[in-house]
Amino acid sequence: MCLLLNELEKRTGSKNIKICSFTGHRPEKGNFCEDEIKIELRRKINEAALLGYKYFISGMSRGFDILAAETVTEEGFGLICALPFLNFEESFGSFWKTRYKKVFQKNIYTVSFAPYYTGKSLYHIRNKWMVDNSSRIIAYCNGTKGGTLNTVNYAIKKGKEIVYMECTERGRYENGLF
Repeated sequence: MCLLLNELEKRTGSKNIKICSFTGHRPEKGNFCEDEIKIELRRKINEAALLGYKYFISGMSRGFDILAAETVTEEGFGLICALPFLNFEESFGSFWKTRYKKVFQKNIYTVSFAPYYTGKSLYHIRNKWMVDNSSRIIAYCNGTKGGTLNTVNYAIKKGKEIVYMECTERGRYENGLF
């Protein structure tokens, strides 16, 4: 967390920086009602802001990540984009690519983990970095296997505060892990 915090402290002159990140599913994973998600995201982001969170990390993938990034910028907070590799949005369809490019222009900081795709491990590296650089995670997780669930479980193991979106069925929860 040191490098990101140091950079934000230099830019803002503040020593009390709190960072929150998002993890969530892509549209094809379960019920995805964008209007409901955006309403709840707005509420969760503003609740976090009342606790001092002014910077939010998005992994910028299709679906929840882009909705979260849009909501962060609409609410006037700092967006940090964590990309698994440069130009990864090129694989998106035109709908999500357009939204990605529009919200990406509003970010205050970008980190990328490779210049090009070298394998799925880049997504895991990005997700771990997001958790490691946050003290709170807002999760849209229905308990199905995949990157979102892995990120939630990693955050639990790291002792991070997880705030679940209420518009998801979280699945069965056992021993602190899905």
